[in-house]
Amino acid sequence: MLDVKVVLATDDPKKILNLINHDKNSQYLFILDIELASNDITGIELAEKIRILLPFTDIVFLTSHEELAMLTLERRISPLNYILKNKESNFIESSLRKDIRLTLNRITKVNKINNDQFAYKIRNRYYTIPLNEIYFFESVPNKVNRVILHAKNRLLEISSNLKQIEEDQSIFFRCHKSYSIHVNNVKYYDPNLFKVYFDDDKQSFCPVAVRKVRQLKKVLRHDKS
Repeated sequence: MLDVKVVLATDDPKKILNLINHDKNSQYLFILDIELASNDITGIELAEKIRILLPFTDIVFLTSHEELAMLTLERRISPLNYILKNKESNFIESSLRKDIRLTLNRITKVNKINNDQFAYKIRNRYYTIPLNEIYFFESVPNKVNRVILHAKNRLLEISSNLKQIEEDQSIFFRCHKSYSIHVNNVKYYDPNLFKVYFDDDKQSFCPVAVRKVRQLKKVLRHDKS
């Protein structure tokens, strides 16, 4: 018995993209027909769009044309598997079960890593940094979905936003409209200057909004209790 469920079965690519856009935090396995019955988009083109939205998700292709596998390589889709429709039904079912198990194992490993790591993208490459090295994130003025990551011995501008970071990692707290801090890494809060510091030399710090002071104190007390 596999601990999975079908959340959407459709021949409409727009419904698949809408599902992703409404919930990018869920883990998916997409089983796509390369010869998608749509006048607007092919299965390969849909997979490309999925890759942009969910770079690490697993995709399995069903196809009657084995030669189309090369096209997916050219498009850099990197599917988990290709399953030929002309195979026996028992073979297709067995292949799908194996793919589902592989995906479940990957998700389990990723979730363990995500508890300790923060993943980010620069150009077309993905990197990770231990969460316990991050001090805070700062939104970049006049730039949408751009933040500066302040960490131990590291300063990076990356594509993201404070709201998404806080949804993905509950350890971050919005102490100011432009700053979200790792509460476990706060060394000291100065109530006179309305600043939090992250190192003993007080070289790394960020401001705290007056309206956030009471909530911040509660969060810090809870963290140290």
